[in-house]
Amino acid sequence: MITIRPGSHVLTLLSILPFVGEYPMSALRLLGSVRSYKDLIHKLTQVQEFRFPDRDERFTCRLLNVCGRGNRKTVRFHKSALPMLKWWDEDMYKLYMDEYDNHNFSGNARHINRNHLLAETAVMCLRAGVEANPLDTPDMLEDDIKMLRCANPFFYFAREVKRAYKEEMNKIRYTRLAGVLTLQDGVYTVYNLRNEVPNWMGEGESKVLWHMESMFYPIREEEHPYHRSALMFGENYDVALSLMQTIRETKKLDYGLFRSFFRIRYIPMNDFGVRFLRLVTSDNWRENLLLSLFEPKQCTTSWGGLSFNVFVDGIDTYCFLDGDIRNLFNFRDTILMRNEGLLPRNTVRGHKVICYPEQLAFVQEFFGDLVEYATVTMDAVESALELDRPSLID
Repeated sequence: MITIRPGSHVLTLLSILPFVGEYPMSALRLLGSVRSYKDLIHKLTQVQEFRFPDRDERFTCRLLNVCGRGNRKTVRFHKSALPMLKWWDEDMYKLYMDEYDNHNFSGNARHINRNHLLAETAVMCLRAGVEANPLDTPDMLEDDIKMLRCANPFFYFAREVKRAYKEEMNKIRYTRLAGVLTLQDGVYTVYNLRNEVPNWMGEGESKVLWHMESMFYPIREEEHPYHRSALMFGENYDVALSLMQTIRETKKLDYGLFRSFFRIRYIPMNDFGVRFLRLVTSDNWRENLLLSLFEPKQCTTSWGGLSFNVFVDGIDTYCFLDGDIRNLFNFRDTILMRNEGLLPRNTVRGHKVICYPEQLAFVQEFFGDLVEYATVTMDAVESALELDRPSLID
């Protein structure tokens, strides 16, 4: 008999699958110990007896089903588990049946990949303390959509956004948008590259951006700190490097996302990425982070606040602690133009990039010997900013 206790891995799977539908076996690392989850999932694909603490009811069923091979290997509810899900939480059961066609899943690789990237994004958010369960987020009603600047951060799946803005849904139906993450003072548009570099050269993402602005910003706020900001998840920094090299080698400086967004914060899907996501969804993190490292006179201003370009003793320094790959790309271009005499050096004696140790290999590969390097640990940042938002996955 398996008792589904608070904090157990079984309860984690039972809580997440109703709103993500299916979960990739390749991303078990995001939930915890890969070995523990693999062993548990294998056990749950067999007939077991289940009970909940302080309840008399017993259920005998196969909780999970594993389908597919390779990257398409996916974890879903077994149909015999649905009565238990309905008994445990009828709202979750209804959400699951409504969103996933009454427990009918497509075998199409594209649909499976789409579900997987959404599941990974949701789990990253939950681990960072960002609510992603549609039953626990404020209703995204079209009439009230500009009022969604809540005290707590929330992640909304792309399907929720499209439903809330029905008359424009067809224009953004086929974009790669994963969802939006709302904050007290702004909104991030969210993407997940997983492990590949897409060819985003079309106008789809520009349309998404235009609709996000019209939905979440009543007035065009050019100086707002989250104006035209995106979060981009990826499997690791190798994916980010491939993206940057593709743009550099093909000279596609009008690359879809780079043309559309002022800031693109890249987040690897690992433990460091969870901590980084917690940082960039915290209140006033940008100014607090910079002022914890530099004197105010060393900082310059940019869109909506302090810039992550600082000048220290004649050294033009880019603080990559914000994870912004778009401005990192711009900083490299600025250095090259100065070295070629296309931009005046004035009093600039050198260049430096400050990053986290987890980013260092990526930054060194991208810049080579163009800059000096320095690192700041995430432990130091979390301590200075007193970040303590707990995970929503036990």
